[in-house]
Amino acid sequence: MKGGCIDEPAILSEAKIQNDEPAILSEAKVQAMMASFLQIAAPILALLTAGLSLFLYLRLRSEFYEFRQLTRKAVTEQELSAKTNPLEVRLAEMELRLAASEMRRQEDADWLAQSESLNLNRRGQVLRLYRRGESADSIAGSLRMKPGEVQLIIKVFELGKAKID
Repeated sequence: MKGGCIDEPAILSEAKIQNDEPAILSEAKVQAMMASFLQIAAPILALLTAGLSLFLYLRLRSEFYEFRQLTRKAVTEQELSAKTNPLEVRLAEMELRLAASEMRRQEDADWLAQSESLNLNRRGQVLRLYRRGESADSIAGSLRMKPGEVQLIIKVFELGKAKID
C-alpha cells in the first residue's frame, strides 16, 4: 500500500504466493478485501478521532479553568481595592488629626516655654494666668483642666490672700 492507495501488483503477487496459481483477482475479491480493510480501518480511525477529541476537550477545560482562576483573582483584587480605599481615606484623616494634635501640643509647649517663671506645677500655672487677668474657663481650656478645679485653686488662693491682708 503506497500513500493510501492499494498497490495492485502487490495484491496479485500475494494471491499468487497463496495459491501457486496465476493470480487473477476478480472485482469481487478486490471489493471483499477493501471491505475487510475498511472494517479494520474504520474502528482505528474512530479511536484516533475519539482520542483527538478527548485531548482537545481536556486542553480546553484546562484553559477554561486557568481563565476562571485569573478572573477570580481579578475580582478578588477589585474587592480588596474596594475595601482598602475607605481604609486609606480614614488613615489620611487620622494622619491629619494627628498632625493637628501635634501642632496644638507644640503650641502649648511653646507657650509654657515662654512663661515668666519655671513653676511647672498646675497650681502655679493657674495662679500665674489668673494674675494676668484670664478667666477661669479660659485657664481651664488652655491647661486642659476642669473648670471647677481651676475655680477651687483660685478660691483657695483668694482665701489665703485675704488671711494675709
